[in-house]
Amino acid sequence: MRCPQCGAHTEVSEKRGDYRERRCSNPGCRSEFTTCENLLTHSEHRRLRARALAQRGASAPGGPEGNSKFAAAA
Repeated sequence: MRCPQCGAHTEVSEKRGDYRERRCSNPGCRSEFTTCENLLTHSEHRRLRARALAQRGASAPGGPEGNSKFAAAA
């Protein structure tokens, strides 16, 4: 995860269930913040990714059914 202030990588300094205390690794920034992370299993992540890709493909103007230039040539 990246720092919301400077964009540098962050390090987890403490874990409490779903909550993580994070610290920016940039020596000039060193901001600290808390995140609440929703941890997914590998199969849950794959299922959500497949759903997002399917929705993006269906609504994209350059998708297989939306590209009239190639549909007319076929």
